[in-house]
Amino acid sequence: MKMLPVFCLVLLTGCATQAVPVKPKFPEPIQSLMVQCPELKDLQQTTKLSEVVSGVTQNYGMYHKCRLQNEMWIEWYNDQKKIYDEVK
Repeated sequence: MKMLPVFCLVLLTGCATQAVPVKPKFPEPIQSLMVQCPELKDLQQTTKLSEVVSGVTQNYGMYHKCRLQNEMWIEWYNDQKKIYDEVK
């Protein structure tokens, strides 16, 4: 019975020690999400207006789709990093 207070004191002393501070790091973005937009298609020389309009429309759509995806990804990542930095 005399050893019980000593045992409790040893347990409490072990809990009172300070932990080694670990500074967590916000994860880096996945490299597959950090790709650049594809190159726009070159228009072939032609006299047909329909082919020119078709090529321009495809390029316009590709550009705006890629731009929107990149903007959304960057905004999401920056928001998450800001929240992470505020919490820690």
